Amino acid sequence: MRAVPLSIALRANYIVFFACLFSWFAYDKLNWFHAEKDGEGNAVVVSFNWHPLCMTIAFVLFMSEASISYRTWEQAHGYSHAAAKGVHSVSQTIASVFLILGLVVIFDNHEKKSIPHLYS
Repeated sequence: MRAVPLSIALRANYIVFFACLFSWFAYDKLNWFHAEKDGEGNAVVVSFNWHPLCMTIAFVLFMSEASISYRTWEQAHGYSHAAAKGVHSVSQTIASVFLILGLVVIFDNHEKKSIPHLYS
């Protein structure tokens, strides 16, 4: 039953990740996510900083949960295969939504700043 230590380590990783994220938000007062402004002070560009947040939530939180959901939900918690499959599919779907949102944000940011796409 290696599933229990793996699931505990993964959930501890979530707690550390969100504790750091929320303490940073409290410290910075969410200034990191304001829309970028043009020379006249008009908000014109979605902040680039939404991109790494969405990608981190997609990959760290939801994809990792989806990847171990069968083992932890079936073996460690005693759920049926169908329930574990449901957790897996919901986690993958939410991860995909955050992934697509992160990509939309970065493409929108590059387009409005006239930066070529897929260029760093």
